[in-house]
Amino acid sequence: LNRATGVRPYANFSRVSYLENSASSIYHGLHTRIEKRTNRNETFLVSYIWGKMIDGASTNPQDSYNLKLERGLSTDDVRHRFALSYVYPLPFGNGQRLLSNVSGIASQLISGWELSGIVRANSGNPFNPTITRAISGTGNTGWDRANLIGDPVLDDPGPSGWYNRAAFEVPAAGQFGTAGRNILTGPGVQQVDISLQKRFQVTEGQSLQFRFEAFNALNHANFNTPVNSPDS
Repeated sequence: LNRATGVRPYANFSRVSYLENSASSIYHGLHTRIEKRTNRNETFLVSYIWGKMIDGASTNPQDSYNLKLERGLSTDDVRHRFALSYVYPLPFGNGQRLLSNVSGIASQLISGWELSGIVRANSGNPFNPTITRAISGTGNTGWDRANLIGDPVLDDPGPSGWYNRAAFEVPAAGQFGTAGRNILTGPGVQQVDISLQKRFQVTEGQSLQFRFEAFNALNHANFNTPVNSPDS
């Protein structure tokens, strides 16, 4: 028995896709940027963004006839973004503060080194507490949300549990879930990338660059969005 025939207005059809331009979004944010360049060719750039994005169409609706219930945080919402980038010539060798009196091959080896990198950190993206069954009867598996019956936030979220699964329950057959859209927030990202490089002048018009790069140099574990189905 296909329960969807009792809910859909055209029982003899499967899912009918209908696209319209009725959705909307709104974004407010604070963008800051500080940049410093020195006479020693040092460059530092720090930026921070606080923002909030709300929409009604970055996920599939559980009830296509009540789109007001889909108004919530956008899947693309990231509340905090921080970035630091730098270029720092190492103070060794010819024309630098340290070991400037070294000459010959030794000067060639220790001069001209440059350290650069990027430090990035941002909060996570919102996601939906959906259930694995089309309990509402629409036949749209993975679109129905759970019922919210408690506080879904854990004091110390981690890989063993990112949200309180006991705060949700499966709705009754033929009913839509009461949980709001995108009320959960996934893990953020923290990453440090570094680069060490040196340019060797081979001839007047030719040079050779040595570069060492390390991505996520601190080996910090960054996790994807967790499974968003409390009944899974």
